[in-house]
Amino acid sequence: MELLKPIRWTIALVLAALSPAGAQSATEYEIKAAFLYRFASFVEWPPEESEAPVTICIAGDNPFGGALERVLHGKTLNGREFIVRALNGGGPPGDCRILFVSQSERKRLKPVLERYHGRRVLTVGDVPGFCETGGVVNFEVVNDRVQFEINPDAAGRAGLQLSSRLLSLARIVRDPGAPGR
Repeated sequence: MELLKPIRWTIALVLAALSPAGAQSATEYEIKAAFLYRFASFVEWPPEESEAPVTICIAGDNPFGGALERVLHGKTLNGREFIVRALNGGGPPGDCRILFVSQSERKRLKPVLERYHGRRVLTVGDVPGFCETGGVVNFEVVNDRVQFEINPDAAGRAGLQLSSRLLSLARIVRDPGAPGR
């Protein structure tokens, strides 16, 4: 429950910064933007990347509008700045640390994920079946609340260690055919 406090605090900050006076709730993508920011804190990143910016890449249509940039404005992760970058078609994967795959990529999900296979990239989706296809984190809206599921098998393949606090808040999804399935 320790993780809930920072996430709730981040969401409260987003609400205060983005909502007009009197508004009571953030949009779905403002909340997802806050989650993307918080996810970066709960991944053990390779030491050789300790000074590189944390680049969040968006594959497909950008559903955030400017919400992601507003949430990340002035924020750092252990002194590393955040950068948001849109990916253009089939270009090289580049320096993405977090890859957000939007719903517009659902028909190309497998090829998009394959481009990042073996790279230390936290893949986050907004697509049904994302974790079962090999993505690490997927957003879901359940009863009008943004929740997420995590595939720890996919995180391991990407060479990423996720915090047990983050895992405790997620619905766990395993690879098809994994032991215990």
